[in-house]
Amino acid sequence: MTLPILALSTIFALFSTISASTYDTTLSTRFVYYSAATFCHVSTLTNWECGPACEAEPDVIHVTPVGNEAAGTFSYVAYNSKHNEIVVAFRGSHNTENWIQDLDMIKQQLPGAPSGVKVHTGIYQSYLSLQQGMLGGVNNIIAAYPAAQVVVTGHSLGAAQATLALLDIKNIFNPEHLVFYTFGSPRVGNQAFSDYFMTLYSDYKRVVHLNDWVPHAPLKAMGFSHAGEEIWYYDSDNTESFKICSNQVGQPENTSCSDSQINDSPNSHKFYMDIRVTRQCTLISAENPKARTFLQN
Repeated sequence: MTLPILALSTIFALFSTISASTYDTTLSTRFVYYSAATFCHVSTLTNWECGPACEAEPDVIHVTPVGNEAAGTFSYVAYNSKHNEIVVAFRGSHNTENWIQDLDMIKQQLPGAPSGVKVHTGIYQSYLSLQQGMLGGVNNIIAAYPAAQVVVTGHSLGAAQATLALLDIKNIFNPEHLVFYTFGSPRVGNQAFSDYFMTLYSDYKRVVHLNDWVPHAPLKAMGFSHAGEEIWYYDSDNTESFKICSNQVGQPENTSCSDSQINDSPNSHKFYMDIRVTRQCTLISAENPKARTFLQN
């Protein structure tokens, strides 16, 4: 499908009246489990028997795995009959620390977006490795359940891929009910990208745990900026305490939440909603020893 390229000023006018919903901790916990399931071996996902991640939401059916072995990327599309929701979840990197260190900071124009809307080339290419399979899966399940809400989510690199997927799903399918929560997402694009994203979809809940350092890469000084409303869990002794910091179209990234402190904790990146994201599987998807070491530590 070919999308028209609109000027940012036109997009702002079209979507300026969209309002955001209230952050929901129950939804957030459910979506963490969806994200955690992406780390489970594909053989355990098809029948939704992957361990704690699947047991937490036992009514998930019609699982369509979408992976690219060469790119090392993975996602799945499924349907939760209890909540009448279509799930689109993306897996994070097996070794986030090495992935961050190896990031290529080059930005490229986002196809179909106004001129100047740029995204991180590496993140975009990793998303492209899953794009067609994911969209095909979404198309099939939307056809079967047209009234279902669509949930897009992911952790770490998977959160960044989910950000790009959200735009495709919004532009191509435009579901009436579209929900987007991410966990520990890195920055995806520049300020123009953040503005473009928030004009098309203003209800993004971007969850950050304590001093998780991944959401602070790539650096703002390199021309990157976050979109969405930041939900910052700031108290290490109280997992229920959080602060909300909104980002506004046309304004620099809000620095009142996690940007207000030094963020240097790989451990905080592994836990969201008091759930160890990579330890919710009976059989993990990583095949090489280094990846297994990261997931099990």
